Amino acid sequence: MSNNLGLKINKLTVSYPDWEYCYDLTVDDRSRVALLGQSGIGKTTLLLAIAGFAPIKSGEVRFNDQIMTDQQPEERPVAMLFQEDNLFEHLTIQKNLRLGLDQSQDPNDRIQEAMLELDLLDQLNKMPNQLSGGQRQRIGIIRTLLRPEPIIILDEPLTGLDGETKEKVLDWIDRKLTEQQKMLIMVTHQRSEAERLGCEIKSV
Repeated sequence: MSNNLGLKINKLTVSYPDWEYCYDLTVDDRSRVALLGQSGIGKTTLLLAIAGFAPIKSGEVRFNDQIMTDQQPEERPVAMLFQEDNLFEHLTIQKNLRLGLDQSQDPNDRIQEAMLELDLLDQLNKMPNQLSGGQRQRIGIIRTLLRPEPIIILDEPLTGLDGETKEKVLDWIDRKLTEQQKMLIMVTHQRSEAERLGCEIKSV
């Protein structure tokens, strides 16, 4: 495998009016990394920078040796789940899940399979405001993992889920990442979640 494959973040500076963060990070192709650490040290900001939502002052982000520092979010090979699930409130769950999927291959079977596995199949035709917080969280995870992009970014994806549901979701995420051979970069406060997904634990 070429050494140029994977994600490389080199001397990346993200600048806000009141603070700056600087990052160096390498993530091998199709591997899994978890960022652990106290709040306020810039973990979420790094995820936002990779996805194209943070103000980059200098430095570089490369994926498979292609520079993506100046790409718009929609141009990047990244599917991100924010801390808030960001469902579109005016669309049904079914329509929310179809967004960003390859419509040339009818995605309904994949959507229904995922919804069944995560105990949500009876929620497909509901509106987001009819769902509980935990249901919305699982919908956001499904939407992110079903998208075609090779880099999956999850920011505290399991917050608010009970223990049994969390185990079921971790099993599903693990299986989908393996099937699709995707890269995972995740922020979590729980080392057990990172270990369950086989993540290499890194600090920022």
